[in-house]
Amino acid sequence: STGGGMLKSGSSPSSQVFKQTDSNGYAKVTWQMGPTLGQQTVNARAENGQGANLTNSPITFRATAQEPLSIMQYISGNGQTGSVNAQLADPLVVRLFDSDNVPLAGEPVKFIATTFDGQFSGKDSVFVNTNSQGYAQATPTLGNTVGDTIYVFKAYAENASGSPVEFKASATAGPPAKIKYIAGNGQSASAGRTLPIDLKVRVLDAGDRPVKSHSVQFSVTEGGGLVNGAENKIILTDSQGFASVSWKIGESVGQNKVIAAAQELNEPAVVFTAIGVVGQPARLSKYSGDAQKGEAGLPLPQYFVVSVTDSFYNAIANHPVTFRVNSGGGNLEGQAQRVVYTNAFGQAQVLYTMGPTAFEQSVQAISDYDGAPLIGSPQVFSVFLGPGD
Repeated sequence: STGGGMLKSGSSPSSQVFKQTDSNGYAKVTWQMGPTLGQQTVNARAENGQGANLTNSPITFRATAQEPLSIMQYISGNGQTGSVNAQLADPLVVRLFDSDNVPLAGEPVKFIATTFDGQFSGKDSVFVNTNSQGYAQATPTLGNTVGDTIYVFKAYAENASGSPVEFKASATAGPPAKIKYIAGNGQSASAGRTLPIDLKVRVLDAGDRPVKSHSVQFSVTEGGGLVNGAENKIILTDSQGFASVSWKIGESVGQNKVIAAAQELNEPAVVFTAIGVVGQPARLSKYSGDAQKGEAGLPLPQYFVVSVTDSFYNAIANHPVTFRVNSGGGNLEGQAQRVVYTNAFGQAQVLYTMGPTAFEQSVQAISDYDGAPLIGSPQVFSVFLGPGD
C-alpha cells in the first residue's frame, strides 16, 4: 500500500491485517488514510493452498486524501418571523473553523434561498467570505407567501463538516390595511334572542393577505343587545384574519345595530343591522277595569282590559283571550263567555253588565299558546254592587 495509512479489523490499527472470509465469502477492514495528500492505495491479496495468488489477486483500492475538513457551526438567525416582502430583522450567521478549532478567515460561504420566493439582495443565492473571526452572515428577504416556517435558507461551505446549515423562517401578512364584511348582516329574530349566524369580518393587508392577531372591536350602537355577552367586545383575528361574535339582539321590537372596527385602521367600520320581531305569546297581564262598582243590571263604566305579550313584554296582536263570568250572574255583552282577539297593541277588552243581587262579582280572563297557559293566566277581575264613584 501507499500513503502511510492504517488498517483496522480489531482493536488496534496496523499496516497489514489478516482477515478470514465470512460465510458468504466476504472479508472487510476499515481504512484510516495516511498523512500524504493525493492518491493512496491498499492491496488485498489471497492465495490458494499451494501459495499461488488467486485469480484477480491482488485487488487494489484507491482513495484521494484532501486537506483536513473545516467545520461549519450554526450561530444564529433560525426560527425568525417577518412580514411578507420584507427583510428579516436579524442575519443568518455561521462560523468556520479548521480541524484544530481555529477560526478560518476569508473562506467563501454560499447562502441559498431554497423555497418559495425568498432572496438575498434580489438573488436566489449570495457568496459571503468569513471575517477574521470566521463568521459569515447574510440577511434574506421573505417572499409574498404567508406561512409558518415555510421559508428555508441554507449556508454551504466546501469540504466543511456540518455543511449545509439550515435556517427556517415564517412570514406574516403586512400591516393591516382593510376590514371586510363576511357574514351576519340583515338577519331577523324574536326580540331578546341570539341570531342564528354570527357576525364576521376579516382584516387584510394591502395585498389582501389575512392579518393574524389584530384587534377588532364589535360595539352595540342601537337596540340594546349584546355581542358575546357584552355591549362592546374586542376580538383578535385568527390565523386567516377572521374575527366573529354572536349577537343577542335587544328585547324590544325594532332595529338593532352593531359596528365592527379594526383598531389602528382608518378604514370605515363594518355595520351590521338586524330586526327584532315579536316572539311567541308568553304572558297575560291585567291592564285595567278591576275593582269597579256598578248597579245591578247595568254595564260597568269601564271595560275589563288585558294584554298579551311575549317574554319581553312586546305586544302580541290577534291572539285569542277568553273572558268568562265566574260569579254574580252578570253577562259579557249578553253572553256568559266571550272570546276576544287582541288588537295591534296586544290588548283584549270586554264590557261587563252587573248581575242582580251579589255584592261581589267576578270575571276571569284566560289565554294559552300551543296548549299551555300563558304566564299570568287566568287573570281575575272583581267588581262590587253599589253606586259608582
